[in-house]
Amino acid sequence: MTMKLPEQKNFSIEIFINGLLSSLPYLGKYIMAVCASYLADYLRQSNRMTTTTARKAFTTFAVLPPGLMMIAQIFMGHNRVFAVTIFTIQLTLNGAVTAGYLGNGLDIAPNFSGTIFGLANTLSSLSGFLSNFMVGWLTQKNDVLHVGGQLIDDCEEPKDGSTMD
Repeated sequence: MTMKLPEQKNFSIEIFINGLLSSLPYLGKYIMAVCASYLADYLRQSNRMTTTTARKAFTTFAVLPPGLMMIAQIFMGHNRVFAVTIFTIQLTLNGAVTAGYLGNGLDIAPNFSGTIFGLANTLSSLSGFLSNFMVGWLTQKNDVLHVGGQLIDDCEEPKDGSTMD
C-alpha cells in the first residue's frame, strides 16, 4: 500500500522520490516505537503508570488518532502533499503500539512469547490476504457500482474534469 500511495493517485512522482516518500512512514514508525518504548518503561519504572495503564494509553494513542486521520484522508487525499504527509503522520503515531498491546504476549507467557506473537500475526494478516480474494469475487463481473455504489464510482475519476494534483 505504501509503495503505491504516491502512484495510485496519479501523482506522477519520479521513482527515487517515490521510494523516499514511501520509506518516510516506516522511518517515523521506527523512531516512534523506540521513543514510546523508552517512555513507557520510564513511566512504569517510576511508578507513574501501571503496566495495564501504560498498555492501554499507548495503544489508544497509537490507533485512535491515525484512525481519525484516515477519515480526513478520504475527503482531502486528492492533494499529493497532504496524502503523503497525513499517511506519514498516521504510521508514525502507530509506532507507539510497540509500547501498547504488542508487549502483552511477553507479559502473559515470556517463554512462549515468540510463538504467541507469530500466531497472532498470522491470524491478523489473514484478513489482508483474504480481502483480495473477496474483492475479486465481488467484482468478478466488473460490476463496481453494484458493490460500492457511488463511493467506488467517485474514486475512479473526478466528474468535473479536474486533475488529481
